Amino acid sequence: MYQEATVCHLLRGEGSGTKILLGRRESTFCHGVLNGPGGRFNEGETALECACREVSEEIDVIVDPTSLSHYASADFFHP
Repeated sequence: MYQEATVCHLLRGEGSGTKILLGRRESTFCHGVLNGPGGRFNEGETALECACREVSEEIDVIVDPTSLSHYASADFFHP
């Protein structure tokens, strides 16, 4: 089964002082792994909409979609 999902890595600062917000996953997929907030798309949702919604739901932060940039895509295979 194929599922699309997003991960949003929130950054603060610049250069060598840049910090990234990570948390331990609590879901069954990759439980305990450090990662940014994110999750599966809702029906009809764009990647930007999904990323903003997931950040809001998981850490109660409102993200301006114009501040986001796409950096990578990856395929994960999980039994």
